[in-house]
Amino acid sequence: MAPEITPAVTLTAFGLGMTSYQVLLLLRALASRRWPRTTGRIQSSYFVPGTPKSGDFPSAVVQYKYKVAGGRRHGNLVGWNGGFTRRSARRTSDRYNPGQVVTVWYDLRHPERAVLEPGATLASWMRVVFALAFLLVGLVWAVSIVRAT
Repeated sequence: MAPEITPAVTLTAFGLGMTSYQVLLLLRALASRRWPRTTGRIQSSYFVPGTPKSGDFPSAVVQYKYKVAGGRRHGNLVGWNGGFTRRSARRTSDRYNPGQVVTVWYDLRHPERAVLEPGATLASWMRVVFALAFLLVGLVWAVSIVRAT
């Protein structure tokens, strides 16, 4: 492979991997609205401010327990939204209090996969678009290099 095409191929591969992962998350988010429900209980909920210098983002840590398929399960996924701003992470951690009874949506085929806020958000769709942009730029760049040689 010619050295000048290597960055374009690398970007294309990165875009393909990122797109595949984001589409998988989007499909799970969309499917979660149809998952069965059970009740659960919040075990802990707290805000982690994150430190930009170390690359940590603000987050809400919410841990809950629920019973399904004859066993007790533990979950920590609130929703499919992914990253938080400081403000939204704080609001999420404040919304869930230890001991609070909550509705838990769970995947019937994988009952350990559960969420408190099912469905896709605008951010879910935007991450797919962002990943597709990397893939498209990489492809256009690679094709332009091949055509020029």
